Amino acid sequence: MANIFSNQEAQSLSSNIQNLWNKLLTSSYNEIELQNCGIVSFPNHSLSKNFSDLNVVNADDNLIKALPSSFFNHKNLRSAFLSNNQLDDLSADFNKLTKLALLTLDSNYISDMWPLGLCRNLVMLSLKDNQVKSIPWSFSSLEKLEILSLDGNKISTLPDIAFSSPELQIFSAASNQLESISNAITKLRKLKVIILSQNELSQFPYALGDITSLEQLNLASNNLKQLPESIAKLDNLKYLHLEDNEIQNIPTNIHQCSSLQFINLSKNELSYLPNKFSELRNLEVLVMDDNQFTIFPEQVLECPNLKIISMKNNPFSEDLLKENMPDRILDSHNIQLFL
Repeated sequence: MANIFSNQEAQSLSSNIQNLWNKLLTSSYNEIELQNCGIVSFPNHSLSKNFSDLNVVNADDNLIKALPSSFFNHKNLRSAFLSNNQLDDLSADFNKLTKLALLTLDSNYISDMWPLGLCRNLVMLSLKDNQVKSIPWSFSSLEKLEILSLDGNKISTLPDIAFSSPELQIFSAASNQLESISNAITKLRKLKVIILSQNELSQFPYALGDITSLEQLNLASNNLKQLPESIAKLDNLKYLHLEDNEIQNIPTNIHQCSSLQFINLSKNELSYLPNKFSELRNLEVLVMDDNQFTIFPEQVLECPNLKIISMKNNPFSEDLLKENMPDRILDSHNIQLFL
């Protein structure tokens, strides 16, 4: 009976899907919502007569293995959401989607991205959690790209072509195998966010110090041992994530990052902070858990806007902490202290 029920259930699902397609084929839409419908494929025949003005396709969370040629007949398509499917091969027909601006292909099985470089008007591209190992030369054509997310792939290096778009504002390649990045990244004058956490970087990419537009930098969970003084040139930087590295000291000119609001330095090997750290006048949150501090760094109390300090799991005893802790922080209503 279990097998019979299973077959009936499958037939019912297939029937429902067919009914859905029939409904779509007899209607006119500029947007299709098909997420989590159990779809295995798009219809092989063209939908252009019914969807000549199709702008948006949302087919996330299905079982789609390939895109038929008819998919690329929708010349007005601007947004395509195809994450959480089973796509592994991308068609060169992507060059037909001349108006495509937003494309998400997260959580598929894609290893070769070169056809996507043919979508010259892409503004946002997300390929998280795929099987990508390298950036294809075709990406040099993506000159309008503003957001590129490549988290959770197998990329070991970022060549010049990864940074071809002068419009790029957000670049994320967390959870890869990166050991280095190209100096070409310095050409990106509009770049605001870089996320390279959970990689294999052993040196702070010196080129990053020249990206003065940067507002958020995440290099957590790498193998960094020191920070260059060039980091001080990032005077627009607001959020800095350096947790889970091997950093032993902070550059004495860190105070020149005058816009910093949030710093996470947890799980490093810090035992002191530079005296001018107190000049970070916009700093609101400072996290330094799991380091090697034996004495509380009193200079942080001079940061006028500081609201939260966390220094859990540092090797100072309660007695030593009380002796070195200014009474004003213990009584303060403006600063939350976590030890």
